[in-house]
Amino acid sequence: LAGTINTPGANRFMVTLGEKTEEIILDAGSYSTKDDYRVLVQDIQRKFDLKFGTGRVKVELGSGNNISFTTQNESLTLNNSGLDNGLGAIGFGDGATVKATYNRLSQIGITTGDYTENGKLYLDKDALQRALTEDPDGVVRLLTNYEEAKIYPEDQAYDVARKKAAEESSKGVFYKLHEIIAAEISIFTNKAGVTGTISSSTAIGQELLNFEDRIETYQDRLATEEDRLWNMFNSMETAINRMNTQLSYLQNMFGQMSGQ
Repeated sequence: LAGTINTPGANRFMVTLGEKTEEIILDAGSYSTKDDYRVLVQDIQRKFDLKFGTGRVKVELGSGNNISFTTQNESLTLNNSGLDNGLGAIGFGDGATVKATYNRLSQIGITTGDYTENGKLYLDKDALQRALTEDPDGVVRLLTNYEEAKIYPEDQAYDVARKKAAEESSKGVFYKLHEIIAAEISIFTNKAGVTGTISSSTAIGQELLNFEDRIETYQDRLATEEDRLWNMFNSMETAINRMNTQLSYLQNMFGQMSGQ
């Protein structure tokens, strides 16, 4: 078992098998049943075979609708970190589970370009116009739908889980996009903090506070060293003045002796 991903996490990811790296792009769609996931597994298997050669990676559906990848003694890694997580989630979060006439952005003429374009969207005006003409309510549901789950005290655990799943599947593109962006902003805020503030609760804020503590420590050491040098200078100056006084006394004494 080389790696496992949860497919709703992202529809684009970089795969490295051995020394070869390729991008795998999942077709955004509705994956809510076992049959849907089996179709997805078959699609991923086909794409792996196309990119890396038939049989090098075996794709299977595991428990919890997780997809596992098995290789023949070859290392396999999936690039799914940092900003790519947020961008990938936005790419996959296209209203795929909204139960309406349209369940994919591509159905109303909105598609993405190559991965090098970082999620750039393209709009087919004719396709969008056609969708708005055929089913305007379907387009609205795809983009803005949200049906909040009604949870009652007498509901059993499985009822709550079923209602929550239905609520999640009802979310339209804009609602999902808002949640994804809000989550990403929260991640970066926790790490970097808010503009104009330094907080010990953020990673970067803690580093800045540590730097401030180190600067204060060095400043204290510098002040101590400065005091030591000044004291040494004053002692040297006092010693020189004492020596000058003694030298003057000796000169006067030798002068008097030579005058006799």
